[in-house]
Amino acid sequence: TSAPKAAYLQFDGVDDVVVVADEASLDITSAITLEAWIRPDTLSNSKSQDRVIEKNVYGLTVSTGDTGCAFGSSGDVQWRARIGGLNRRICGGSLTLGVWQHIAGTYDGSTFTLYIDGAAVASTSRSGSIATNSDSLTLGNWSGGPRPFDGSMDEVRIWNRALSAAEINANRDGELTGTETGLVAYYRFNEGSGQTATDEGATPANDGTLGSTSGTDSSDPNWNSE
Repeated sequence: TSAPKAAYLQFDGVDDVVVVADEASLDITSAITLEAWIRPDTLSNSKSQDRVIEKNVYGLTVSTGDTGCAFGSSGDVQWRARIGGLNRRICGGSLTLGVWQHIAGTYDGSTFTLYIDGAAVASTSRSGSIATNSDSLTLGNWSGGPRPFDGSMDEVRIWNRALSAAEINANRDGELTGTETGLVAYYRFNEGSGQTATDEGATPANDGTLGSTSGTDSSDPNWNSE
């Protein structure tokens, strides 16, 4: 499996983060898909999951430790959303260090499904609306404390609909146009420099800022290519 593009962001596993300000389009309640390509260099082995995509009411995280996986599931990738006051996650799959892998979580209002490289690795029945909040969306870390992802990330996508397995597999190996139905945030990470991770998806644009400040600092992930 390979990443769709040669340009990407590399996170140091210490304090690197991309911060996206809260916006109404990110308050997704009825159906959702989160997607990302990741190449982990290390994985935490604790309840402190490494954040890939995080908004506190939904998120994709990674860890080899016991992270409170629910519904009889277990594995290195965790897909979570806060529904009906419960912040329960399903887990699945085994990640390989130093290799690009695609992860995705979907919820269609009745079923919660986690995918790795286009294959469903965990699924359960759930119903109800996803909670909303005013927290920032963060990539590669958590606004509530250090939960850093250590590795590379590319092609982050957030949708306000549940993609089918066929759609995930059809789209994961290439770039999107940015005008696809339901695409509310899309980060190609092709900029190569600067402090902005541009949202190539729908209007209004949910652009991200590298690091914890608007200027260059130690919490900026590195632009990279291969």
